[in-house]
Amino acid sequence: MLTPDELEWGDIASMAPPAQIAVIAGNLSAEEPFTFRLLLPEGYEILPHVHPEYERVTVISGTLHFAHGACQLDRRHVRRARRTVVGS
Repeated sequence: MLTPDELEWGDIASMAPPAQIAVIAGNLSAEEPFTFRLLLPEGYEILPHVHPEYERVTVISGTLHFAHGACQLDRRHVRRARRTVVGS
């Protein structure tokens, strides 16, 4: 178990600054379960991407607009994204 002040934050190679990551458990390079936290500023956009493994997301603070499948970076797709709030 880690408390918030024990998390070790670092840059994310696949994401633009100022995104930060703290790995809690697992190896992000392996095909195995893992747990991490992302620290993103308000308005940060994560580009469309895929994961080889199942993904679980918990919103701790703020709002995340989440979409599945093929999409393009335009406002129509942002409007169709699911709005997830704290506790989702």
